[in-house]
Amino acid sequence: MKIELSKKWGADAPNYQELLNQAVENSSTTVFSKSHTLGLGGFAETQSDKIKTLGFDIELNSRVTVAPALRIAVSDSEKAFAQQHPAIFWTAKEASFKALRPFQQPSVVSKVELGSWQKSESQFESFIIVNCAEFKAPPLRGLVWIEQGYCFSIVLG
Repeated sequence: MKIELSKKWGADAPNYQELLNQAVENSSTTVFSKSHTLGLGGFAETQSDKIKTLGFDIELNSRVTVAPALRIAVSDSEKAFAQQHPAIFWTAKEASFKALRPFQQPSVVSKVELGSWQKSESQFESFIIVNCAEFKAPPLRGLVWIEQGYCFSIVLG
C-alpha cells in the first residue's frame, strides 16, 4: 500500500480536483481512495490482491470541532469518543464510509458505527466498523494518526 500526498492537491489550490484526479488516473492500481482538505490532498492505493476495499481521509486537525463530530456519532460510546477526539473521529468515519463503497454503502456517514478503539502506539489509534454486516461488508479495520497538523485515516478490508 502507498499513500501519496501533495500541497497542490489541497482544497485551496488552483485546479486541485483535476490535478488529484490525474494523479490517481496515472497510477496503475484499481483499489484507491482520495481525499483533500485545506493545504493538502492525497490518495491511498494498493495493488494487493488481498485488499478488496480501501477508504482514506485527510482533515486539518484544527478544523474539526466537537459539534460536527457529534452530529455523525451514532452510539453513546461514539459520542464520548467524538467529544474527546473530534478530528480523529471525523476522519475515521469518513474513511470508513469510503471503504464501504463496493458494498451496500449507507446513504449518510452517520449510519456507520465505529468502535473497539485502541491506542496502537503513541500517535496511532486503531478501530473497527462495528456494523459491517448491515452493509454486507466483511470485517473492516482502520487506523488514524495525526501528523504535522493533519489527521489521517485509512480503512482496509
